[in-house]
Amino acid sequence: ISRINSLVETLKARTIQDIDPNLIANTLSSWRSRKTKPISVITSNKYVVSIKSFTRWLWSSGNLPEDPLRGLKKLNDRVGRRHVRRALTHEELQALLSATAQSGKRIRGLSPVQRTWLYTLAVYTGLRASELASLTRGSFDLSAGTVRVNASYSKHRRDDTLPLHRELLGALSSWLKAMKTNERLFPGNWAKYMQAAPMIRSDLKRAGIAYEDEEGRFADFHALRHTFISSLASSGV
Repeated sequence: ISRINSLVETLKARTIQDIDPNLIANTLSSWRSRKTKPISVITSNKYVVSIKSFTRWLWSSGNLPEDPLRGLKKLNDRVGRRHVRRALTHEELQALLSATAQSGKRIRGLSPVQRTWLYTLAVYTGLRASELASLTRGSFDLSAGTVRVNASYSKHRRDDTLPLHRELLGALSSWLKAMKTNERLFPGNWAKYMQAAPMIRSDLKRAGIAYEDEEGRFADFHALRHTFISSLASSGV
């Protein structure tokens, strides 16, 4: 809905006839090339999918004789992808966690211990930055070995309950005991203002791990989720 509204407002559309495929394509092209906060091809395609779902619904529900955006196509996101992530190796992950724990510095308001657990939970659960930022002590059921993300923070807008690796439970329990039930484990606006990438970049540098490798692949914060999924695949899940 937000993407549809953004396009409609930019086009100053007042009727369905104002939603022209050429105008939409030109608008998205200008958004991709603007100097301030340009969007990626992947994001551009999400706008296409959103606005096409709207006109498709109008047509399928009988409110339009035809779909005006039936010819609007997505772009090849492999060509325009700005960030290709890579999975961290086991050795790199251990070096990152060790260097972070021993850093002695707060970054974006998070202590070394908080950042160490942030990276650990990211790579063992696959949760996104905003989902991790929402976690409190009450999000965990250690007896069941699960963590729960409230629907208001989940990308899917539903409550998500995920299993925790059994090797985490002992150390995690000790850390959580010092926390209040409703206290955020990773407080601050680091996730809201997209500061997770520069934060982990500092810790990667401290660990001697390249942020960008020779193939142009990045080890940013979202690469921890990439590592989680790659680890599942390599384990035969």
